[in-house]
Amino acid sequence: GSGQGYGIDNFSFYASSTTNLTQAAAPTLGGVVYSAGSGLGFGFTSAPGDSAKFSVRATTNLTVPFSQWANLGNPTEVSFGHYHFNDAQAKTNAQTFYTVTSP
Repeated sequence: GSGQGYGIDNFSFYASSTTNLTQAAAPTLGGVVYSAGSGLGFGFTSAPGDSAKFSVRATTNLTVPFSQWANLGNPTEVSFGHYHFNDAQAKTNAQTFYTVTSP
């Protein structure tokens, strides 16, 4: 068709020189940042396109069963295989423990 003034929002494109994606190495945590205004943020690397498969869970008490840890949601894939998560509630807790799970 034809048209004028179309816009695309939240478009991402990734290219690779290989057609086969291999299993990624163990995720690597990095980019841990805390600020009183935005809370705690951290990043990690893993296989690309898996954001919905990850869950970030947190607790302020390591003695509670894992089933009682709060599910904070999914990280955001900010670039090919690089994920980021920000916990704005961390600014109100003296200490919080995190884990990232994937089925």
